[in-house]
Amino acid sequence: MDKRKIANQEVRDKFFQALMSLLKEKPASEITITELINHSGAARVSFYRNYKSINDVLYDKLDAMIEEYNQHKLTDFEKYDDYEFILNLFLFYKKYADVILTANRANISIDVLDEISDYLISINGDMKENSIRKYELYYYSGAWYNVVIHWLESGMKESPEDMAAEFIRIGKN
Repeated sequence: MDKRKIANQEVRDKFFQALMSLLKEKPASEITITELINHSGAARVSFYRNYKSINDVLYDKLDAMIEEYNQHKLTDFEKYDDYEFILNLFLFYKKYADVILTANRANISIDVLDEISDYLISINGDMKENSIRKYELYYYSGAWYNVVIHWLESGMKESPEDMAAEFIRIGKN
């Protein structure tokens, strides 16, 4: 990676860390771009070179997380009722627990849920608009999000392996 890309990634990381810090203090709707810029220590022009809105900072991180997941996933077979796939998701969300919980507490959880839904749709292929199976994807993405949020909020007392097995068991009933 060239020096400019490295420097730009460092600036984007500063904005993300500043956003996470501010989200621990107040809801996203109360954070201004000026406040985010000041908290990050980066230049205003750097913000507008990379983003159009504060939500874009979060989407940028979510996209990077999904890219990392795709690069390191253990299997190419991804079906929302497959144990290995669900286990990998639990392990991944455990790694990013702080990001997910901070977003949830800041009332921007719907953005994360949309990303999960979009990801499940992307791995399962496009469905015709009139296909009733599309609702199954939304069912699993909503169920997954609620289960993982409650698991993270409760301190992840159960192992990712136990949670994956339980998620599969519930889905089969």
